[in-house]
Amino acid sequence: MKKAQEFSSFTDQVHSAVNSTVENVLGSANYETNEVPNWVDTITAGILENLQKMSDAFKYVVTVVVLQRSNTGFHLFSTCYWDQSLDGTVTVQWENKSMHCIVTVFGISL
Repeated sequence: MKKAQEFSSFTDQVHSAVNSTVENVLGSANYETNEVPNWVDTITAGILENLQKMSDAFKYVVTVVVLQRSNTGFHLFSTCYWDQSLDGTVTVQWENKSMHCIVTVFGISL
């Protein structure tokens, strides 16, 4: 029987993969409402591809939020009931001069 992998063992790699994917897609782009669905699809697909290369021992859930930069507040909260010794989550916040991007990756051990 294969030993279960702990999601926490590669959270730094997940964080790096998310940051580089978001930077490649959004970079210095200006916020445009019509582009958000394309950006979200591209970011999600890129992150999932990178995650599968890192480990296929997890089922992944990726959420991507893109917000226009403004003076309003935004609060994001999530909670899960899972095996805390194997499963995990990584949240990455990215921004440029015109937008914010918040990516959450959940890794659920198979």
